[in-house]
Amino acid sequence: ICEGETEVDYFCELTRSLRVHVHICKGDGTDPKSIVNTAKRKAKEDGVKYDQIFCVFDRDNNPSAFLEAFNVCKSKNFIPIVSNPCFELWPYIHFQMRESGFGSPQQTLKALKKLPRFEDYDKDGVQIFNTTFSLIETACKHASELTLKQHDNPKEDPFTNIHLLIHRFYTLKKQQNYFEKNKNK
Repeated sequence: ICEGETEVDYFCELTRSLRVHVHICKGDGTDPKSIVNTAKRKAKEDGVKYDQIFCVFDRDNNPSAFLEAFNVCKSKNFIPIVSNPCFELWPYIHFQMRESGFGSPQQTLKALKKLPRFEDYDKDGVQIFNTTFSLIETACKHASELTLKQHDNPKEDPFTNIHLLIHRFYTLKKQQNYFEKNKNK
């Protein structure tokens, strides 16, 4: 369950590229709590037993809602995939590591727009995917380093654990390939 169209578009492009079958959808609202509420509703109403539910949201300009949603996610056994201060940290760390805080989503966007091919960036998940996919391993490495440096504390700026969701997609791809290869034996 994603907070915005940017995230939905990015993850749909990624999973399409990997040929991984997952359900990605936008939450009922754009604040972190509404993402978790959407996850709770879908878990109950969809009639599907999901093996895992990931809630993708960021701090933006509401730290208290962000932390409350993070804690509710954990209590419901959903997996919070978060970015602090915002999702645009993810494309940024494909190109360079950032250990000092951005301070705000606006400052993150400003830094991102200084990178090659992002000068005209306007919250476009497909653009993010097309521009960054070849560097996804670098971004995962940088995100992993950030979570370690920040002691896995999403309150810290910068912070993202998007790499956990990316790793899940790659694990699913390996599992799907294994089952496809062995179904004819």
